[in-house]
Amino acid sequence: MFEDNKNTKLPEHPFFVCHKNIILCIAFRFNRLKYLLRPTMDYQRLHQIFTETGGEFALPLSQFAEKLHRIKAFFFDWDGVFNNGTKGKGFTSVFNEPDSMGTNLLRLGYWLKNNKQLPLTGIITALQNDTAIQFAEREHFNYIFSNFKDKRRAFDYVCKLHNIQPEEVAFFFDDAVDLSVAKICGVRIMLKRTANPLLTEFARENKLFDYLTAHAGGEYGIREACELILGLTSLYDLSVIKRMNFDEEYDTYWNERQSQKTRMFAWDKGAITTVQ
Repeated sequence: MFEDNKNTKLPEHPFFVCHKNIILCIAFRFNRLKYLLRPTMDYQRLHQIFTETGGEFALPLSQFAEKLHRIKAFFFDWDGVFNNGTKGKGFTSVFNEPDSMGTNLLRLGYWLKNNKQLPLTGIITALQNDTAIQFAEREHFNYIFSNFKDKRRAFDYVCKLHNIQPEEVAFFFDDAVDLSVAKICGVRIMLKRTANPLLTEFARENKLFDYLTAHAGGEYGIREACELILGLTSLYDLSVIKRMNFDEEYDTYWNERQSQKTRMFAWDKGAITTVQ
């Protein structure tokens, strides 16, 4: 196979000399597409990798992968998902860089898969949280919805605004306040917390999650979930290689990502309001 670089040497045949650029272009595209078109990683192996760390699947991986191929948006709860939910006076919350990288690789993978179209991303939180806003702006998520005690209001709003169906949204969550969204969205990732076994059992019995992470919020559960999704969609290796090399294609993705402006909304006095 031809190498993807300018120093590629072709046979000294007149045909190759005349058509060198075309041949190199085809070779480059094929080398890239081999990652996108190759068969999905063996489901049994993926199941083993993630269950051995403590993850739990609620449906066969083939069905999970099928649901993921319909996803156009990724939305996240904040407290208990990107952190353990601890708060105090003068202390709002935190996040960690491995989770941040996980969301970046996830967006890159779907950008590569979907003709270089970024998936929608956003945070829906029940409270006003300065760190959540900082993270959303730093990562150039499309939205942050704050102070939504009924998260279904924010979810319905963004679906209507972008003309997407609930089954086209993946949602990452951890608690009872999130279940109204988990009930209707397409892919449900629940962050494990051993302190609420009855809530976990309720979600399990009512089929409110597709995957229960091995790691809790603040302990890299988001990174775990992002890697699982990329693995199930055969996008993991390509995404990591692109980030590792920071090649021209990754640079294009990065610039597009960084150009996105984060829109902020809040629930105030019975209505959705824009936050400046």
